[in-house]
Amino acid sequence: MIITDIKTKVVNISEYTNWMFILVTTDEGIIGLGESTLDGCEDAVVHAINNLKEKYVGKNPIKDKLSFTFPQGGMIYAAAISGIDIALWDIRGKYFNVPIYQLLGGAVRKELQVYATFNRSLKTRTIDEFVQTSQLLVDKGFNAVKCAPFDDFIWQKPINKEQYLERGVNRFKAIRQAIGSNIELHVDNHWRFDYQTAVKVADMLRPFNPFWFEAPLSENNAKEIAKLRKDCGFRIAGGEMQTSSEKILPLLYNNSLDVYMPDVKYIGGITGILKTNSLIETFGKLIAPHNMTGPVATAASMHVSACMKNFITLENHHDESEWSKELSDLDTSITNGKMKLPTRAGLGVNLNIDLMDKHPYKKAKILRNNMLG
Repeated sequence: MIITDIKTKVVNISEYTNWMFILVTTDEGIIGLGESTLDGCEDAVVHAINNLKEKYVGKNPIKDKLSFTFPQGGMIYAAAISGIDIALWDIRGKYFNVPIYQLLGGAVRKELQVYATFNRSLKTRTIDEFVQTSQLLVDKGFNAVKCAPFDDFIWQKPINKEQYLERGVNRFKAIRQAIGSNIELHVDNHWRFDYQTAVKVADMLRPFNPFWFEAPLSENNAKEIAKLRKDCGFRIAGGEMQTSSEKILPLLYNNSLDVYMPDVKYIGGITGILKTNSLIETFGKLIAPHNMTGPVATAASMHVSACMKNFITLENHHDESEWSKELSDLDTSITNGKMKLPTRAGLGVNLNIDLMDKHPYKKAKILRNNMLG
């Protein structure tokens, strides 16, 4: 089997989001699917994938070693290589006619605990909308949800800081009161705070029992996060934007996080997330893969999550559009807070190409640097 081409398709999902898919074609007719979604960087990622083609085209995806280190390019090339790696695993699974988790040594679990994240489905960001969306997700079968109530707060801008903090706390409080104490409620802070503000917010949220306190500080200072973890007493989660196991090492060495959230789209694909988790597990930490994404990366995350002994939960992206679930045949239905593992060969997901073509790329209104994720 020889790789003949690598193609990309960018699909506009909503005013906030585009998903980027990769199709790796072979001379035997097997097509591997990958995903390299990176908000606001679609053109750059497509360019990176085109630059990388010569490393893959003409190679045998079954026999040849096709794991490459990242060239210069940061998140751009990390997304490109990660997406291609996912597609190569899809090809291998289809070639041997087994689901990917069997190639990884077998599943520890056939159902995956998931939590719902809904930030991009919000339109008005009123307290009522936060509450209604959370209640809707609980009614759908989720027993855990995540909100990002502080996204209009930026610590470097002093104007109205107290007002934004109070607004965020009130959103979180209202959700907790609406869904009750038996539902896990995660808070994602999107690196919004300095140390003093993070301690203050933790104290303000304490009565409402957050399941974890995600991304409160920049992850460039692992020691500061470790100090916050000790001082606030919350379970701290993070690591979604890290692009290699080496970059996660400072967080591990400093005991900065309780829960690590590598994203299969940036950490090096399925190969990269397994390598990274070997370190996370060695340090005795938990993993909850970040998965604010489309169906291909979701399927990849499900396969690796099924094989991880230290896995606790997987992110599930609430629909941004009425038709987005029709984009693939991946079963993401929820029963008692869990999703069933795909059992078909490879990733176990097919894409609706005709529907994709009806929703071509559009520049998003709110990009990744606004931290809406």
